Amino acid sequence: GQRNKIENIKKSDLYHKDPFNQEIIRLKQTLDKIRELTVGYDNKEEYYVKKLAEGIATIAAGVWKTLSDGSPAECVVRLSDFKTNEYANLIGGWIYEGEENNPMLGFRGCSRYVHDEFQQAFILELRAIKKARDWGLKNIIPMLPFCRSP
Repeated sequence: GQRNKIENIKKSDLYHKDPFNQEIIRLKQTLDKIRELTVGYDNKEEYYVKKLAEGIATIAAGVWKTLSDGSPAECVVRLSDFKTNEYANLIGGWIYEGEENNPMLGFRGCSRYVHDEFQQAFILELRAIKKARDWGLKNIIPMLPFCRSP
């Protein structure tokens, strides 16, 4: 019946060559990959913050040492500074990133953090830094990359 017709259409070459259908298929694959990676996490933002904090904490713990004045040696953690082409290669990045003529000078670093479309992601990074510091890794010093004037 109708279900067989739909399945036959999905198997046809025309279906898979249509750009709209290709994008739908790619979107489904992206969402499936995100679900697979975040199994057990109802809140995907919490997954991101926890995993990023764990990575930051691992690095900070790896360089931990107490200086002669009793303070911990600093671990400078540069916040994200991917170029648009690098973001585009992340899971789901193709959805958000366009192409730039010169990604080295484009939408990156601090100019990205304050942009309306990225601000929430920046806040997640800050939450991850805070979480790792709350675990006792006070040697973590965040660095804001690629600062420039408008």
